[in-house]
Amino acid sequence: YSPGEMHPRSPNNLLLITYRRSENAATYRNFAEVNYEKEYNNGLAHTVWLRRARLVPQGDLRFESQAGGTVLADDALHTTEAGLLFRYSFREAFVQHKRLKKPIEMGSPVFFLSHTFGNYDFFGEMKPWHRSEFSVQKRFFLGTAGRLDAVGEVMK
Repeated sequence: YSPGEMHPRSPNNLLLITYRRSENAATYRNFAEVNYEKEYNNGLAHTVWLRRARLVPQGDLRFESQAGGTVLADDALHTTEAGLLFRYSFREAFVQHKRLKKPIEMGSPVFFLSHTFGNYDFFGEMKPWHRSEFSVQKRFFLGTAGRLDAVGEVMK
């Protein structure tokens, strides 16, 4: 498992605090995060974030490493990461409330480009990682039948 596989903009809710892998094995994630978001009138927005997290295994799950036939156990995995996200949506329209915005027109495509880098402390050794991602989201309205959301994503 690599912390670089976590989606950079996953919503922070109770379902993600406990990441179920199998029966009686879970990872609890404690984290602190600072975000700076800026939106412009032309549909462009950018977000910069810093995050420090601690992943603690629970149940039967263990963080272990083998070195020369010896099994070493670690009680937590500490990660530090920073990232930059660019978002672009043309013809975007919304009503701004105090802290939230309510979209009016949701049919235009939204483009995301992000890069995240960080390191994680695994058994006292700092290991770096990088992740770049490009994604496109588009909503298609199907009349009275509902809607279809299409998402394309490329990640390296």
